[in-house]
Amino acid sequence: MKSQFTYIRSESLEQALDFLARNGPETSLLAGGTDLMIAIRNGEMFSRYVLDNLRMGSYVKSARMERESSLEQVFSFFPRLHERMHQNGGTLSGGERQMLAIARALMSRPILLLLDEPSLGLAPILVNKVFETVRDIAATGLTVLLVEQNVHHSLEITDRAYVLENGRVVMEGSGSELSRNDHVKKAYLAI
Repeated sequence: MKSQFTYIRSESLEQALDFLARNGPETSLLAGGTDLMIAIRNGEMFSRYVLDNLRMGSYVKSARMERESSLEQVFSFFPRLHERMHQNGGTLSGGERQMLAIARALMSRPILLLLDEPSLGLAPILVNKVFETVRDIAATGLTVLLVEQNVHHSLEITDRAYVLENGRVVMEGSGSELSRNDHVKKAYLAI
């Protein structure tokens, strides 16, 4: 199934999330200029060079003004992308494409980064790297909203976590609180 890349101007996070709910989980969204960015999962977006993909992430005027410092930052998070900056993005591995999607989202200099299943389909060693990088990104002060089925890794890096069952919040707390919860251990951590 192909993902859809959609740009809308949104006045609020609620409006943006409503758009995502109406258009399905394979829809990716860039809303409100640099306010909200979702890393997209669309292989066709990578047909340009890595550097071109990153530059396209900073097309908003305010982000263009900070492009060079943003490039330095994303290359510090993802040194592999720096090594491959003149390579066609379509030839990257799955893990490298995920890095590029996140890096491209960061280039817009958002105040909120939404990550939808960033570990999906990745080799275990890359899953660890993605979660380390998400933790490092959050440590810069950027708010990260992570939607992820890998409960173990997610709870290790989150300040606040919500457990959804059948689309409803059934539990919430800090990552460490939920990782000690008996229901979470049994249902999600196979303990």
